[in-house]
Amino acid sequence: VEQGDVDGEELLRRELRRRLGPSTGPLDPRTRRRVYNALLRAGFEGSAVHRQLALLGGAGRQGFDDDFA
Repeated sequence: VEQGDVDGEELLRRELRRRLGPSTGPLDPRTRRRVYNALLRAGFEGSAVHRQLALLGGAGRQGFDDDFA
């Protein structure tokens, strides 16, 4: 990253790892909602947060999108 440039995706991944801790299993709906809302309050875009959470194992599971409705 050059001087003054910030990689928003990397910041989001770092914050996501910090909030989830050493989680090894799939995220339950309550945890996903809690983390999603916390990251929105921190100023991250909803679509980016949703995409990163999907990469953690929520994509393709029935009801995943319903957690954020």
